[in-house]
Amino acid sequence: MSYKLLNNVTAVGASAPIRMANYVGVKDHTITGHLKPTGVTAVTGITVTLQGATDNMDAYTGVITGPGLTTATTGGGNGYYPAIGTTFYYLINGTNYSAAAATAGQGFSASHVINSTGSGDLFGCINIYIDVNGTIQTAVPAANQNYATAAAAVAAAEVLTATGPDGQPSGTYASPNWCLIGRLILESNGATWTANSSTIASATASQWVSKGSKFVDFLTHVMTPAELTACEFFDSIKGVYFPYVRMFLKAATGGGFKFTGIYAPEESP
Repeated sequence: MSYKLLNNVTAVGASAPIRMANYVGVKDHTITGHLKPTGVTAVTGITVTLQGATDNMDAYTGVITGPGLTTATTGGGNGYYPAIGTTFYYLINGTNYSAAAATAGQGFSASHVINSTGSGDLFGCINIYIDVNGTIQTAVPAANQNYATAAAAVAAAEVLTATGPDGQPSGTYASPNWCLIGRLILESNGATWTANSSTIASATASQWVSKGSKFVDFLTHVMTPAELTACEFFDSIKGVYFPYVRMFLKAATGGGFKFTGIYAPEESP
């Protein structure tokens, strides 16, 4: 049996996953790609990847590729705001979106406070979300965070990962929709740190943690010039074990196109 995991798609993005009924045995996986150029400019590159995961927790709302979260280096938020360091792709309610790298960044949603006492060595964690329009939103486990360890701060922030900044279940908000893309972990020793008014570098220590996908690449095919001319390709891999599989059109360059990716799993004898 075969599946059209990517059916006449016109942009980079991931398909919905399929559940392998019996994934414990050695599996043979084959993919076929069919390309249909739609403009006068030639399609110069197509990269397709099969991805697998042990669960589908972030299959419909989650990052596909990491955002490379960092500190803004230009604009009014230079040194103060979170910024997307790498153009990345993500899903919200099964729809693909992308956000471009930007050095200017976007402000924190509120004046989150770490070490409200201004004394001692205390920690806090700020979750970073993105919506369908590429707008950043932040959320914290407490307005004033005074955790004794970084681990305690992260554990408190983890409670928020199943919900968005509006407190509703991840990927199900009426409007807007949000996707968790990472967090900022901060340590403040002997001073109060306040989001948007304290530079990130002024904290005793800081760490950006970008969220990764649970789906990992296990078969990647880059179309050759001959395949681009023929508008099709075939590839296969053996001995891979994943209960959930999806296809990701990872890169596309050149003119407009429609791409169909067909996946066929087979149990090895």
